[in-house]
Amino acid sequence: MRLRPPISPVPLLLAAFVLLAGMALPAAAPKEKEVKPVPPISKVSQMRLLTREEAARRQPVKLRGVVMWQSARDDSFVLHDGWAGVLVQLTDDRGRRIWEGPPPVKSDTEPGAVIELEGVTDVGGYSPNVLARTYTRVGTGNIPKGRATELTELFAGIKDSQRVLISGVVQGIHPPTATASGTLMLSRMGHVIPVQVEDWTAIQEKELVDARVRVEGIFSPPSNLRAEMLDLRIKIMGRQDIEVLTPPPADPFARPKVPLNRLQLFTAKGNEINRKITSGIVNFSAPGQFFFMQEGNTGVKVQWAGEPPTVGTRVEVAAFVDMSRLVASMSGAVVRPLDRAALPDPPEVTAGEILNPPRRARPQEVANDYDGREVRLRGVLRRVEVSTVSTVSAAALVSGEPGTWQLEVESGRRHFPATLLVPRGGSQALPGNWVEGAQVQLTGVCELNFERKAGFEAPVISTFRLWLRDVDDVQVLSTPSWWTSTRLTAALISALVVLLLAAAWISALRRAVRRRTEKLEEMMRLHRNSELEYEAALKERQRLAADLHDGLQQMIAGAAFRLEAAVDQLPDITEDAEEELTAARRAILHTQSGLRDFLWGLRHVEDGPHDFAGLLRHAVNSMEHLPGAQVAVQSSGTPVELSRDVMGNLLLLMQEAVANAFHHGQATQVEVTLDYCSDFLELRIMDNGRGFDVATVPGTREGHFGLVGMKERMQRLGGTLHLYSTPGSGTCVTVRLPLGRARATVAASAAAVVETDATSISAEEPSPAPLLLPKPVNG
Repeated sequence: MRLRPPISPVPLLLAAFVLLAGMALPAAAPKEKEVKPVPPISKVSQMRLLTREEAARRQPVKLRGVVMWQSARDDSFVLHDGWAGVLVQLTDDRGRRIWEGPPPVKSDTEPGAVIELEGVTDVGGYSPNVLARTYTRVGTGNIPKGRATELTELFAGIKDSQRVLISGVVQGIHPPTATASGTLMLSRMGHVIPVQVEDWTAIQEKELVDARVRVEGIFSPPSNLRAEMLDLRIKIMGRQDIEVLTPPPADPFARPKVPLNRLQLFTAKGNEINRKITSGIVNFSAPGQFFFMQEGNTGVKVQWAGEPPTVGTRVEVAAFVDMSRLVASMSGAVVRPLDRAALPDPPEVTAGEILNPPRRARPQEVANDYDGREVRLRGVLRRVEVSTVSTVSAAALVSGEPGTWQLEVESGRRHFPATLLVPRGGSQALPGNWVEGAQVQLTGVCELNFERKAGFEAPVISTFRLWLRDVDDVQVLSTPSWWTSTRLTAALISALVVLLLAAAWISALRRAVRRRTEKLEEMMRLHRNSELEYEAALKERQRLAADLHDGLQQMIAGAAFRLEAAVDQLPDITEDAEEELTAARRAILHTQSGLRDFLWGLRHVEDGPHDFAGLLRHAVNSMEHLPGAQVAVQSSGTPVELSRDVMGNLLLLMQEAVANAFHHGQATQVEVTLDYCSDFLELRIMDNGRGFDVATVPGTREGHFGLVGMKERMQRLGGTLHLYSTPGSGTCVTVRLPLGRARATVAASAAAVVETDATSISAEEPSPAPLLLPKPVNG
């Protein structure tokens, strides 16, 4: 007996140690570090140090401060916490809202209200904003005073949402609209700063325009989609935030006058930003928009929304100089007419001279430009666009939409637009001689467009527009011939298209004729081969029929006669032997009858009439082995000439069907109907026999080949055969054959004529080659 070795305690100790260590691991795992809540931001100065990415994280905010500005259009306001200001909104730029308090009340956030609010940071349009969750008004405080600010600080952007103090001259006023607050245009050091006013009730144009003022408000620059500062803008609550330093003069024209060509030139005293007084003769006027005035060789554009001055009137204008067009023009004008005056004769110039005026010694200066001046130039009228709306808008005057006629004129290979304002209630009909290609002479006021280009110290002239006053400013010198360039191009293109279409049609015609010719040649070749084969087969059948008639049929008749004689000469013949001899004689007679039927079918195709209906009647009347008097033949439709192959096969098929009706169906009457339809030929053989079950009809295995032979015959011809029969109701055999296959080969060849018209060529499809079936012979 073998003893088991003792178990070592070492593996057991190791297993126990691993088990205890695994149970101790969960207990020894470190606890998750608790996330401490982020303390809310309590100072605006901390918010302003956030980047856009940090502000977008919606960090919590808890502020206390006084309201400096409140929007009249929404629930936003600016809050100052004693150190800086920040814009507070209830809805961010994407329409998201986290407000949880009761519906806001405007009086809770009026300027001077002290409130406590909670919310989150928001990226804002330019600097970080606060998106309020709730706020509460806790008292009233003093609004911090604004500090005098230079333009450099504003352009740096650091004053965004801060209260600033800035002075300048009010150069224009835009009252509030349904979609925008009212605005003062404050000019300071060559920059125009829009001042947005929430409360417009105490704003008066006469008190502020051309006055030097000090404005105290919130700097709120507009920004683009990339959060970049676009320009300067200040928001104030109302008239109380505007201090008039120097009121406007009681008489706008009390200041010294400045010549029209000295509006913005150097003077030892410097250029004032207040209104300047000048005068000139009106040479063009756009109602409610602007007018041009000219003095000598200098013209100026004046923005003017009042009653339009009459052309030819000398006017005195008090207005601010506007350099936005890069050439001095005037805005914020006060106009008063003086007297009538004659305009100087317009110089005759070319488009090249307008765009490249003569230079002075300094290349960046010109001796004289044509901006705002009446000029006369010749050109070719290229295009006219007519608008029938009489209302003229500022955009329409430039774009040529409602209320204007836009002419495109070519002068010296340069194209320029000419604009004619449609008079109110005037004729909207375009003059009949304003046609493309007409030589015209235009008289109008020239307005230059400038652009800055690299390498040029001064702006250069890019394009110009000619303002026309009435139809008489367009004088047609000569009208073009009817064959304009457009018409000639259209005629050449039309002729080219016709030639291409004719070439394509001729090419298609040639291809079609070639295809039809090849088909006709193939048809004629098949016809010749078919005729040769038919003649050879006919001769062979005639020989075979003669041999069968003279040899085999006579031998079968002799054998039947000898059997009958043998029976008569055997008086002691047994009944069984007599029955066998009689059966043999009947078989020989049946064979003789089948051979006679075959010879009958071959013979009547050649002997009978040429039309198929007449051939059927002739064959029925000539059937010696069948009761022809009990077979009726009818036909309908327009007869067509059939090939001898088709007639022979259909004649044999009719013979087989009629024979089956009398021999198997015990019929007493058979009706043969021939129909010539538009697309096919139909032959029906109906009898009044006893009928049979089509599903149980015997086939080739039982030695019956009649029905199978008829079906195969129609398959070879390309037609169909249908058999209808029920016990006690007779039988109907219907065959259909397409006329394209049934027609005679010669007729089909003659019908395959190429029929040509302007668009198509058509021909009948050729008939298939005739089948080599047994042909009839005289027997």
